[in-house]
Amino acid sequence: MRIGPNDKAESRTAQVFALLIGVGIPMLIVGRFVLGTALILGAVLAIYLSLSTGRWAEVKSAAHSLMGLLVVVTFVAWLPNTYNSLDPGRSLETALRSLSLVCAAVFVWSALSMGDRLNASCRRTLAAAAVFCVMIGVLALAIHPGIYWIIHFDKGQFRGWIDIPLLTDIKPIAALGPMLVPVLIWTARAERGLWRILAAVAVAGFLALVFMANSRSSLVGYLAAGVCVVAALALHRRSGSTKLYFLAVVVIIAGVLFWLQQTRSHVTFDRDWLFPSWLVDFERQEIWAFTLNVFKEHPFIGHGINTINMVPGADVVIPGTNDTHYIPSHPHNWAIEVLAETGWLGLLPLLATVAALFVSLFVRYMRTGTVPILVAIAASAGYWGSGLFNFSFWSVWWQASYLIVLAICFSAERRESP
Repeated sequence: MRIGPNDKAESRTAQVFALLIGVGIPMLIVGRFVLGTALILGAVLAIYLSLSTGRWAEVKSAAHSLMGLLVVVTFVAWLPNTYNSLDPGRSLETALRSLSLVCAAVFVWSALSMGDRLNASCRRTLAAAAVFCVMIGVLALAIHPGIYWIIHFDKGQFRGWIDIPLLTDIKPIAALGPMLVPVLIWTARAERGLWRILAAVAVAGFLALVFMANSRSSLVGYLAAGVCVVAALALHRRSGSTKLYFLAVVVIIAGVLFWLQQTRSHVTFDRDWLFPSWLVDFERQEIWAFTLNVFKEHPFIGHGINTINMVPGADVVIPGTNDTHYIPSHPHNWAIEVLAETGWLGLLPLLATVAALFVSLFVRYMRTGTVPILVAIAASAGYWGSGLFNFSFWSVWWQASYLIVLAICFSAERRESP
């Protein structure tokens, strides 16, 4: 049955869709399969809702926008690398998957735009699920790792109550913080009662996980988000209060640098690194240097998307480490990864797309001053900033989480605009 204009936001289908989108990202704590299942089902319902309620025109308008054009140009520029790829099928599949995620996010944005209550329901569900997520993470790190393993669905099975320490396993959860914390702060600001409490607890949990999981990449994401938010406030308000924000960010950054310098290891190898080892660990710097040397072999079109760990020498162990390879699975830096795998031809359009996104966000915030756009600025800075030190750019859950956050923000922009 076709959903009418007055009841579309109240329909059961729409509410289930909002619940799935809200609960999806925090379910990374249970497993990527659960996260993916929730978001795929949510995207399918988003497509149905957008088409059945006559919102196809909005979807086409987004596709024909400047950002839509840049996304298409970037995708086309990624195709030539399959010529050099060690696995052309894998490279093409990864590129198509990224494009599909963007398209799905557009439909999610369109469906969430149908009514105020849908966006609010999505954010409330996100807050509740985020509390569960951070609670498991904090308790597992503070009390016993079995709390995490007993609920974590890994490689098709639950591993049960085991004593395996949580080394890097919890860091993906901490990495969600720079993207989700801005949305949760927005939710706490907009809600009352229980929902405000849940959002605040989730924010505190994500911030705690940064230090408990020793996630320096997440810390970079928060700092990048803070800098961009202060810049946006300064451009919009042009008031004396922004000086206090700016001073606070400077003090926080200085404090973090001092803390890192005092608490992190100082490698004494006779090597010249670009960054001091207490700031950027020498393993990452070795990985980056190796990747950049590999890039020089095919600087124009690269070695093939999602195949950099297959190049000769990638599996060699870095001297001074136990078992860290020169390319463990990816270079831990999205710009270097895309450069080596797609060459200048693939990286430059991506940089143009990212730059256009930030310019668009800042211009829109200067014009309207709406909270959702400020949240989008913070989340974007967190994503692209922390991505310079952590997961593969091509990771499905990583891309999908960011795109869903943008969809949530953009779907509320119009309703909060003056």
